[in-house]
Amino acid sequence: MLTVQQIIDRARTKGYISANQYTDPQALQDFNIVRKKLCKIFIQRIDEDFFFDILTQDSVASQTEYGLRDDTNNIEIDKVKSVFVKYDATATDYTPVKEVYTDELTKDLSWYATNQPTNSPIYHISDQSLFIYPETIALTDGVKMRATLKLTDLIISGWADAILMDCDDLIVDWMLPYIYQQRGLLNEKNDAKAQFENNIEDYIEIMSERTSKSSETEEPEDLEYYA
Repeated sequence: MLTVQQIIDRARTKGYISANQYTDPQALQDFNIVRKKLCKIFIQRIDEDFFFDILTQDSVASQTEYGLRDDTNNIEIDKVKSVFVKYDATATDYTPVKEVYTDELTKDLSWYATNQPTNSPIYHISDQSLFIYPETIALTDGVKMRATLKLTDLIISGWADAILMDCDDLIVDWMLPYIYQQRGLLNEKNDAKAQFENNIEDYIEIMSERTSKSSETEEPEDLEYYA
């Protein structure tokens, strides 16, 4: 099990650069940028739930709006995958909530707050909030979500099991273009970039073999190599 420090040291070794030339604060910043971008690629390119969490929060009487965050750990939610709700304190199961888009609705939202049937609730996301219709009732853990959380930056002593799906070498590979850019070696930077692209395609192919489904979604447009 590697620490963030050990992964950074491996990147330095492969990039032939010293800790004086590529300091810990600079390397840690690049490490966290790479880690977050890799996570986005995996979520979009690998059609499996590698990163989801199950979150619950108390529902409030006559309320429709809920914040998009994990209050227990004080982490923002990155993407909601599914929502469930209870409208009966005696219910043992949650009712799935269907996602809708407000421009597809035919009535004012206030109508759905009081008239949408409890056996077919709906939700939409606006700004940093989740809106559920009809209004909820007061229940402990009355709302449940499957969601991915935004990654928080790791500290240099963080352990590899908190990084990503056993992809230490991919992080090292993607740090190399940053290192070569730091050294002013543009040809080596481009070569390292091409090598990373090959390696990540191999990795995605291997990880996708866990399921019969495969995603052909293209990489996000905002995944630039350099900040």
